[in-house]
Amino acid sequence: MDHDAGTTARPTFRHVRSALKSGLLPEFFTMARYRCSPYMGCGHGCSYCDGRAERYYVEGEFDRDIICRRNLPDLLHKELPRLREYGPISISSGITDAYQPIEAELGITRACAEILQHYQFPVTVLTKSSLIERDLAIWRRVNQQSSFLLIMTLTTLDEEVTAAFEPGAPTVAERLQTLQRFKDAGCSVGVLAMPLLPGLSDSDESLSRLYQRLQQIPVDFIVPGGLTLRPGRQKQLYLTRLDSWLACQGTRPHSRRDLRPLYARLYENNLASGSPLPDYRRQLEQRFRHLHSEFQLAPFIPHSVYRQHLNRADELYILLHQLQEWYSGIGVDTSRLQAINHCYTAWISERKKALGTTRGSGPTHNMQALIDDALHTGELAGVIGNPRLFGFIREVCHDGRLFAPWLQSR
Repeated sequence: MDHDAGTTARPTFRHVRSALKSGLLPEFFTMARYRCSPYMGCGHGCSYCDGRAERYYVEGEFDRDIICRRNLPDLLHKELPRLREYGPISISSGITDAYQPIEAELGITRACAEILQHYQFPVTVLTKSSLIERDLAIWRRVNQQSSFLLIMTLTTLDEEVTAAFEPGAPTVAERLQTLQRFKDAGCSVGVLAMPLLPGLSDSDESLSRLYQRLQQIPVDFIVPGGLTLRPGRQKQLYLTRLDSWLACQGTRPHSRRDLRPLYARLYENNLASGSPLPDYRRQLEQRFRHLHSEFQLAPFIPHSVYRQHLNRADELYILLHQLQEWYSGIGVDTSRLQAINHCYTAWISERKKALGTTRGSGPTHNMQALIDDALHTGELAGVIGNPRLFGFIREVCHDGRLFAPWLQSR
């Protein structure tokens, strides 16, 4: 069952055993080494949300039965001093929002923020809510001590589309204001322009207007992406919402009234991943490359931002993969770079495992010294196995060189 904005949430309070989930290496999407989510389920009620899919095992009604992890701040307070490796902490996930409406009442995310400001760890928050402005002073202090990154979801400037498909979320104007205020406070800000809804927010005009407006802030990056519709309740709910909205369009443009056949064609394969037809995906990717070149905006968290977030070993890990992603996207053969990435990943993983767990009472791991030693001894040159690429890495480590090819690609 779907709900309109303002539907009262039914919170379920659940105690968890740990606050933070961690990985040996950072994830590409958020650059996070450590992740926590105060809630599961989301009161924003976005009809397209991938978190509604059966694969995520979210019980009850996704936008109403919200699991609230009330003991998360206490656990976070205990776990943070035991972290042995520097790296960013990401708050939220693909199946929740840390600043969804119930946070205004419960304040679990705010309690976590108040704890995090006393530690020297970078923080990333993913949200589509302007409620985060309530905690701007806290996140500004985090940014001054280490760094803070706000990643906000915004796919269109069309308030009508936003209200119809994201009924519990703030308006476009409110989100733009939030991005501006965090940027003015000295924080890095980026936008997830995903999912773009076929026929509603994926046109050239809509995307150009969005990029132009975000460039004015200016945001540090825009990560666009298409809509996936996984077979089952996610796809069913989205198409039901689409039908209801189209039925209310009356004499609106003919192209919008004919959207249903477009969706039937794009998602006719009914893939488990929810992906549309390959031709549509390739067309979107080509348009994204053009937009990033035209507006000179990074298509992922840029090196200038994540080098402040990550330790040196993790910075190089992400850098090598972004090199591969960028050059593959513009049609360059990246098979050699892929092999180098594999070698570096295996090498740094083994070095980290040899140092021991990222948690415990032992000494803090010094990833800067590890990479500096490997540069000095020539060990890293052997791992990379490519003199030109190794020279670039030396410039990154010693001279502060940045990877930003979109600034030279016009």
